[in-house]
Amino acid sequence: MMVDLMLRIFSPREWYNCVFGLVFFNLAVIFVGAAIKYALRGELGEPWFNHIVLATTISTPFAILVQMLMARLLEVQEELLTLASTDTLTGLANRRAFFERMEDPRQGVAMMLDIDHFKRINDTYGHDVGDMVLQRVAELLKDRIRGEDIVARLGGEEFAVYLNHAPLHKARQIGERLCEGVVFDVGKGKPGITVTMSAGAVASDGKRPLAELLRIADGALYQAKKAGRARLVFSRIPSLAKARAMSLGMSQA
Repeated sequence: MMVDLMLRIFSPREWYNCVFGLVFFNLAVIFVGAAIKYALRGELGEPWFNHIVLATTISTPFAILVQMLMARLLEVQEELLTLASTDTLTGLANRRAFFERMEDPRQGVAMMLDIDHFKRINDTYGHDVGDMVLQRVAELLKDRIRGEDIVARLGGEEFAVYLNHAPLHKARQIGERLCEGVVFDVGKGKPGITVTMSAGAVASDGKRPLAELLRIADGALYQAKKAGRARLVFSRIPSLAKARAMSLGMSQA
C-alpha cells in the first residue's frame, strides 16, 4: 500500500508530475527539518529564508534520485504485471488474463481452438518448429479476429477466442476462416507445413460464466476433431428445462 502511494506521488509520467514530486519532497524536508529544530532547540535558530534555501539545496538532488528510482520501480512493476498476464512464447494473453478480462459475463461467442496434429509436427520437425508454428498461429488469430475480440493461449496447442457481441453469422465466418489451412515455411530446404485448426463454439446470452461456456465449447471442439478436424462446430447452451431434466434423470438412476 505504501509503495503504491509513493509510486503515484514520486514516479514522474509527465513533466508536471515531476515538478509536483520535487515540490512535495522539498516541502516535506523543509517542514520536517523545521519541526526537528524546534523539538531540539525550542526555536528555528535562523531566518526562515535561510532555512528554506539550505533545505531545498540539500533535498533537491535526493528528490531527483528518488524520482529516478521510483520511475524504474514502476517500470519493473509494469513489466511483472505484463509477464503475469502474457504467454511468453506467443505474446497472447494467458489463461489467467483471459479469465480476468472475462470476469463479467457478456453477450458474444466463446470459441475453443486446437491445432490439428500438433504432436506430429513436434515429432517430425522438432520442438523449435513446433514453437514457430505456435507463434505463427497466434499471429494469425490476432490478424483474423476483430479489434474488440479477446484471444488467449490456454496452454499447449490450445487457444481461446471470445467474439464480443458478434452475431452468429459473423462468428461462424470468423471461426471457419480461423480453421482454414495455412502453409508455414520451416526453412532449411524442407517443404512447407500445412497447419489447420479445429474449433468449437457456443453463443453466450450474457448470463453464463466463462468456465461453463468454455466447457461447452470444448465439447463442440471434440466433435470437430471427431468429424475430421479442420472445421468449426457450433454447440448450443442447454435450456434450463433440459438441464433440470438431465439432472433429474441422473438422480433417479
